[in-house]
Amino acid sequence: MLQFQDFINNLLAAATPYAAEFQKQEGDPFWASALTYAKIVSGAISVLLFAGIVVLMMKFYKTMGTSPIDRLSESIRASAIPKERIGKQWERIKARIVRGSEAEWKLAVIEADKLCDNILRRMGYHGESMDQRLKAIKPAQLSSLENLKVAHQVYLTVVQDPSFSPSQYEAQEALRNYETFLQEMQAIS
Repeated sequence: MLQFQDFINNLLAAATPYAAEFQKQEGDPFWASALTYAKIVSGAISVLLFAGIVVLMMKFYKTMGTSPIDRLSESIRASAIPKERIGKQWERIKARIVRGSEAEWKLAVIEADKLCDNILRRMGYHGESMDQRLKAIKPAQLSSLENLKVAHQVYLTVVQDPSFSPSQYEAQEALRNYETFLQEMQAIS
């Protein structure tokens, strides 16, 4: 730290004579025009740097798939979700797993998928099915996207294959994945 202070002191001591000489020359028309040109050049450089920052931000948001405006509108739409009602509905769904019946496990997965699909629709994700809505979401927009896709695959198997018998563990794992999504959306606590 002492070396840095010494460096600054030496720099100021070396610059002091030049600053005094510049003050003497201040009334000189050469210095006045040089200062004007320096202001114009520094202003142009500032504008170019600002434009570069804007371009980099646009590329970043394009890569990430979302902008701060998109995030704000998503949070506004998500705030309209009735958390108390969803919380009660989620507790009923989780209670089905405890009952121990294969039919209850299937029903729990189906109801959880429908609940999450309704939330995605309310948030403004478009598509005729949950599959289409999930494809429209970019990973940067939803960190639990992969969990939701895995749980939705269990749902698809349940509804498309009547002979499929999920184990209690498979149903619980699907519900954990749905729960991760619901917590991220702050629909449940």
